[in-house]
Amino acid sequence: MNQPAGAVPSPPSVADRLLLGRDARQRIRVRHSLMSSQMYLLCSALMLYTAWLGQVPWANALGMSAWMLGSGALFYLLLRSGMSRRWRDPSLTLPQILAAIACVAGCYANAPVHHGGALAMLVMVLAFGVFNLSRRQARWATAWALLALGAAAAWRQAGDPLHYPGALQLLNLAVVALLAPVLTREAAALAALRVELRAQNDQLNEALRHIEAMAERDELTGLPNRRAAADMLAREAARPAGGRRLCVAMLDLDHFKHINDTHGHAAGDEVLRAFAALALATLRECDLLARWGGEEFLLAMPGTELPQARLAIERLRQALQQQPWLPGVLEGPVTFSAGIAEVLHAADLEAAIARADGALYAAKQAGRDRSECA
Repeated sequence: MNQPAGAVPSPPSVADRLLLGRDARQRIRVRHSLMSSQMYLLCSALMLYTAWLGQVPWANALGMSAWMLGSGALFYLLLRSGMSRRWRDPSLTLPQILAAIACVAGCYANAPVHHGGALAMLVMVLAFGVFNLSRRQARWATAWALLALGAAAAWRQAGDPLHYPGALQLLNLAVVALLAPVLTREAAALAALRVELRAQNDQLNEALRHIEAMAERDELTGLPNRRAAADMLAREAARPAGGRRLCVAMLDLDHFKHINDTHGHAAGDEVLRAFAALALATLRECDLLARWGGEEFLLAMPGTELPQARLAIERLRQALQQQPWLPGVLEGPVTFSAGIAEVLHAADLEAAIARADGALYAAKQAGRDRSECA
């Protein structure tokens, strides 16, 4: 039954983990290898059937079956153990197809009456390779198919011309030779399509990463935006207290509207960017600075009590006084007002931000360029 859209896929069963492994990509490779091993089973069944009919000795049939099933088991072990990751193609696609062609050629040489069935399986192997090989690899596969089938046909025609007449062998080789260019051309088209789809997928992933960044970051300052900051604060406030305090502060640049009106919005944007960069360089790495809206910023200080939070704000204020602001354009220092509050517990986060906002308003009313604690 198909899962509903958005449903979380169920975890693999214990049997699946034992058979296919835990790594998601390697599980797909092992599963595809097991699916391709059906070719070995078909060839083994053909050999055993011809032995049951008395057309080939049982020793030949059992030997061929052991060789083919052993090849499938070898590729399974290489993939299941993870050893195949050492190669450029961790799926071992080309080696598996070349081995399958060799097995089919062996069946062709050991099935005097029913070797036409082996030819059909060879076509199926080549068709499977079209969807998984590059153009160059497809050429190698088709060349190997012609060589293996030609060697088997020549050997058996010389030893058993009754069941392997020369005209029929040439016809079989002609069919494969005519099929090879078609398969190579289709492999090239599919390889080009895979490259194009991979490039489109990379572009889509890059666009998604950009959209995610835009959803969480302020485009002007590069700081977390209000939504991302609220999520980060909620996680921080929900952590077990254990004596760990959390203070929040609302910072507002003083007379910012005057800067925009007098010097233009480009100058105002530059002030916002410079303030954000200076604040990040001055504050601790564990502190969270976010653009809350307009010229207003939210600062969260984990592991900090109110007196320490106020000292941190004052250090930032002193750093601002030494900052050159757009020489020749913006005269005088840029100042800010701040309101600080302590988060008492997880449920108090929104109320603490509101208290810090109220303290910010009080700092503005008291003359700006100062900090007030709620």
